[in-house]
Amino acid sequence: MSIGNFDELSSELSTGLMADRASAALHGSQELVHGLDISGFFRIIRQQWLLIGMTTALSLLVALAYVMTATTRYTASTKILINPQPRKVFGKDYIPQDGNTNQILIESQTRIIASDAVLARVVDSENLVNDPEFSQAAGGGPVDWLKRLAGLQGAPEYVMPTPEKRREALRRLHDKLSVKRPSQTYVVEVSVNSRDADKAARLSRAVASAYISDEVENQASNTREMSELLQDRLAVLRARVREAELKVQAFRQKHNIVAAEGALVNERHLSRLNDELLAARNRMTQAAARADKVRQIVRSGVIPESFDAAVNSRLIASVREQYARSARREAQLATTLGSRHPQMIAARARLARSRKLINAELRRIAASLQADYAVEKKRVSALEKRIARARGVTDITNQARVELAALEREANARRAVFEQVLAKAREAGAEEKINLIDARIISPASPPQWASWPKKKIILPLALLLGLGLGLAGALVNDYRQDRFTSVVDLEQTIGLRSLGTVPNIVPRRFAALRALLGRRSAGAAEQGSYYRLYQELARVGSPYATAVMGVVRNLVKTKNAEQGQTVMLVSSQPHEGSSSIAWSAAISAALQKRKVLLVDGDGGKGDLSVTLAPENGGALRDVLSGKADLADLVVEDKALGLSFLPLVSGDRKHQAINWGEYQTMLARLPEIARNYDLVLVDGGAILNSGLAHMLVDVVDQVALVVRTGETSRKTVLEALRALDVPARKMAGVIVSAVDSEQI
Repeated sequence: MSIGNFDELSSELSTGLMADRASAALHGSQELVHGLDISGFFRIIRQQWLLIGMTTALSLLVALAYVMTATTRYTASTKILINPQPRKVFGKDYIPQDGNTNQILIESQTRIIASDAVLARVVDSENLVNDPEFSQAAGGGPVDWLKRLAGLQGAPEYVMPTPEKRREALRRLHDKLSVKRPSQTYVVEVSVNSRDADKAARLSRAVASAYISDEVENQASNTREMSELLQDRLAVLRARVREAELKVQAFRQKHNIVAAEGALVNERHLSRLNDELLAARNRMTQAAARADKVRQIVRSGVIPESFDAAVNSRLIASVREQYARSARREAQLATTLGSRHPQMIAARARLARSRKLINAELRRIAASLQADYAVEKKRVSALEKRIARARGVTDITNQARVELAALEREANARRAVFEQVLAKAREAGAEEKINLIDARIISPASPPQWASWPKKKIILPLALLLGLGLGLAGALVNDYRQDRFTSVVDLEQTIGLRSLGTVPNIVPRRFAALRALLGRRSAGAAEQGSYYRLYQELARVGSPYATAVMGVVRNLVKTKNAEQGQTVMLVSSQPHEGSSSIAWSAAISAALQKRKVLLVDGDGGKGDLSVTLAPENGGALRDVLSGKADLADLVVEDKALGLSFLPLVSGDRKHQAINWGEYQTMLARLPEIARNYDLVLVDGGAILNSGLAHMLVDVVDQVALVVRTGETSRKTVLEALRALDVPARKMAGVIVSAVDSEQI
């Protein structure tokens, strides 16, 4: 065996410094390795970073390709203020409405702006039928190209008829239009996108102007229609009013109901008769009272000193004055003359004559007053008769007036409706010439400076996040589908074997993730790189790899019998799991611990150890198999390392024909050779691919299964255990390989 390359490192590795440091770090590494399941998610990311990276890169490339090939769009917006409260010149100027009604009205107006009635005006005014962007031949972007490819859009050279072109232009304008209302406002934003910034602004203003024009024309049309309807209604109402008034007049004539100055003639005549009767009764009463008073004066025989208005006359006044003078004269004479004096007699005669004249005048006045009373009494009687006749006529008229009142109410109601409709018709005629729209443009659109689509600052970050999300999802699904072991604890709980230790991955496997993704592997990279690299890593005192391997060796030999060597075979479920490199590393580590170690290459599938350490042992192996040489002759020793190597497979070829009978005879002598060593480590290779490993199971003391976490599936490990079919006492445990060094 030629391993002279390792001589310069043997002295450093044989010192006790590495063993002391390794034993101090062993306990901590065993505790940390059981925490692999906590960072399972990060393990999946580390194992499948290439899938995540490729998915993210692909998403970014697709987004970048879209951004570079997508048609540039510019969006311009025009703001319209819509007043939900209607304005009127005539009648009420303000009609209060609740908030919900206003919101519904504004939302309805946004639908009107985006309606065909408004947009058709823009198609015609802007001649969009002949605009390439709005015609069938406008498709030049990737989206239109895909539509044509899928058969959803005709070829650009196809020329549609004019009605179809108009419908197509209207449809595309619909697609490019956006009408929205900011929350809790009466402002509506009309946005139009186009390839040209000036065109976008022009179309936005055109849509707003078309909406205003449509509102103006619609209001004028509604007012005109209302005016025409009112005129038609007025003609009907006028005829009905005339009919009702004619009925009232005919009824008046039929029942002789004549009105003057707002009242009936009969009523006025009866009222006048009542007034005359009242006056006549007053006069009759006054005449009777004066006559009674005069008669009382006459009957009393006493001439009063004064007379009231009832007997007031010139004669009475004159005679009463003479009577007063005669009475005074008589009184004066009575004081000086006797009763028989001629002057006294003459004075008494004058006084008696005056009284006689007064009484005669009073009787005449009483007779006159009695005559006046009789006249007034006859007049009162005549008036009462006339009133009775007039009241009879009035009662008949009042009965007719009930029906007349109903006819007049009907006529008045019809007249009121007619006058109201007439006033509305006049207002409608005036409003037809005065258009008060409830919307106005408060901010016309201007050409935008920046494109609204594609939004590179949004699309690329979203594509990055989408790619990362899809990559992570794919990695999780792939990991779940492969059903791999995620941690040492998971491995122990599944197969029921204890962990003998974990061996980290020290050599970066170039393109290993890519090969794994494509289903290809590199044998050299899969086995931890060259054995020389492993030897160098073991020379690094206190390195995670050297410490981990030392722990594995300690767990393998802790049940060692001092009188007899211990033979341990390391097998794996499938190739490239690290059984050969771990066997080599464990043998070197055990040799450095002053143990006599024999390393046996029993990998009938690959034979990597024999290819590397004994490439020219083919002839010697054939001699041993044929019985010409002894098995001990194949052992190659290295005195510097204290390591011996026994190749049971040929190193000059990887695929060799094996005579199982000869091998069975040769392997029967292996226990005799093993007695000469403290530890015999056998590389059995992949148990599912190597027939030689099945034969070695019978001649070794213990078997350790090597499993690579994150790559070996549960199904494969269970199949390997069934293929081994060894007693439980022979199963030493499981060794975990290719663990990230940060987890050790």
